[in-house]
Amino acid sequence: MAKCYHRRLTVSDGPTKSGSLQQLHECLLEARSEIYAEIWVDHGDYPALCALVNGDQAWLMYLRYNGDAGFSSRNPGYEGAREAVVDYVLGNGQRDQYPAFWAYPTAEVFAALEWFAANKGSPPSITWFNDSGDGNSSPNDKFIMLD
Repeated sequence: MAKCYHRRLTVSDGPTKSGSLQQLHECLLEARSEIYAEIWVDHGDYPALCALVNGDQAWLMYLRYNGDAGFSSRNPGYEGAREAVVDYVLGNGQRDQYPAFWAYPTAEVFAALEWFAANKGSPPSITWFNDSGDGNSSPNDKFIMLD
């Protein structure tokens, strides 16, 4: 079974926020030494941003609330084969494959995680696909939860 670096960090507003941001920065430094990583950053549950990493490439999933299909990253600069996939290992050992055109360079994904942690919103450097199908074009769009 492949080893996966797995962390979940909650960013708190107020006086502890700088400590949370420093903790995330240190987490990302540790993750760079592993091939596979699953890193979650949230703001008291939601919104939450997850990065799955395989070496020098990674993709993101943005969840707005519990049960949200959310948004996943798409890399408009991808130039490879459309059918190419990348293997990822989750923290529980599960192996998943996702299309290669969903991935960005890991350094860009880590920068997006830090931006999200600091700003509590969708990183502007990432292009998103709405997996929830609710008509929003960005995780930052206003949405109404229907019962």
